Amino acid sequence: ADTLHGFGWLRHLRATDTQFARATARALVDDWIRRHGRYNATSWRPEVTAKRVLSFLAQSPLLLEGADIVFYRRFTRVLIRQVNFLSAAGAAVNAIRGGNAQVSFNAQVQSGQQILPLKVDQLVNFVR
Repeated sequence: ADTLHGFGWLRHLRATDTQFARATARALVDDWIRRHGRYNATSWRPEVTAKRVLSFLAQSPLLLEGADIVFYRRFTRVLIRQVNFLSAAGAAVNAIRGGNAQVSFNAQVQSGQQILPLKVDQLVNFVR
């Protein structure tokens, strides 16, 4: 379930670079948003949500090229909701542990041959 909810597999659809792949990716993401776009204990665990946010950002050209305004708005709303959730999860852990905890995950965005490390606080700043 984590692999499906993390959406890392979107990169395979992007690699085909076809209109059919874009439409399929949009339909699958749209279906996920309709079913899981609000908090769910399984699909919104912080480590899964972080991977999904990275996948959505990294594959946004695939998802948004040719998308209608309704999908675009739904996609950006759920992306913002997830980043806010990650920010709140980090703040909650920090408060529980007396301000000394950090929420982290090993994440990177790959663009062509370039690999960039990415942290949750960068995502929060990016979306705001």
